[in-house]
Amino acid sequence: MIKLVDIDYRLIHGQVVFGWVKWLNIEYIIVVDDKSASDSFAASMLKLGVPHGVEFRVLPESKTDAILTSEKVRNKNTMIVLPDVAEALRFVKKVPTEFVNISNTKQTEGATAYSNCCFLNEKQLTDIKEMMGMGIVIDAFPTPDSPSGIHLSKSL
Repeated sequence: MIKLVDIDYRLIHGQVVFGWVKWLNIEYIIVVDDKSASDSFAASMLKLGVPHGVEFRVLPESKTDAILTSEKVRNKNTMIVLPDVAEALRFVKKVPTEFVNISNTKQTEGATAYSNCCFLNEKQLTDIKEMMGMGIVIDAFPTPDSPSGIHLSKSL
């Protein structure tokens, strides 16, 4: 079952490994990212950051339909990691999702800081609001117990 859909431009790193995986007892991580899926070296480097015993896969966005029919996803605590808000919006339109977390977005020109890890420009904010309009709860927590996290669904 999908336990977490997470947006983090860094994809796999310490916060994923030491925070969310342990907190949610994640057994399977799927990174949905066209760039990493088309670069075997990049995918291999991501795999190095995955804890021993946790299964891992990188999928291009075009293959996200496979998540819906995956027996592994149905039977294992699964985390989906996406690189950006736009990709998350496309994902949730294909795969039913109740909750999306933003662990980290890039700080770009024109973006407003909602926390020390969540920076959203107008387009991203529009995408977030579209997801909220679909009934999806949106939070921005870099780690599960982070005091700097915010509940975007309640503050927008």
